[in-house]
Amino acid sequence: MKLSDEIGTLAVADLLLPLTNQGHVVEDANNIRMNQPGYDFIVDRSFRIQVKTGTYVESFGWAHKVGGSGADLEFDFLIGVDLGVLLNGNLGRLATKNIPIKDTPDFYLIPGDVVRSWVKQERRVNKRGNHIYYYKRKLNQNTKEAQTQTLELFDYLNNFDLLEKTIRRVLPNC
Repeated sequence: MKLSDEIGTLAVADLLLPLTNQGHVVEDANNIRMNQPGYDFIVDRSFRIQVKTGTYVESFGWAHKVGGSGADLEFDFLIGVDLGVLLNGNLGRLATKNIPIKDTPDFYLIPGDVVRSWVKQERRVNKRGNHIYYYKRKLNQNTKEAQTQTLELFDYLNNFDLLEKTIRRVLPNC
């Protein structure tokens, strides 16, 4: 596991700690099912959470396989952890872009059904997969990168209430 992925996983583990304190079993699925796509945490053997970690200064996002189905989409909730917001990228070619720097990571808390609907829209920059991403700097609106961004991500930025409501709905005794 890459260091950035490990940091993102640890951040989500801390986010889920209150569930453990309430008596729920939160398992790191990577310890159970090594190197398999789908989910990274499982709560009470039923609620599956996928973690996506990003470290890019100028963008945040990830890709899923073309077609909108498969093991990489078998999760109930996705938590994206943007570590790139912690880094100063206002150097070199990005020096004039004024990309904001933050003191804490950004979290994107997104229901699995929403992610699957985005993947089915087949927003792609290239042929490698369905891209879910946005740029943190202004883009020329005539480019494919600008036109295929997932700006809906901002609806889920640090929306911890949505995760809590979802957990209360699907897990007993929350």
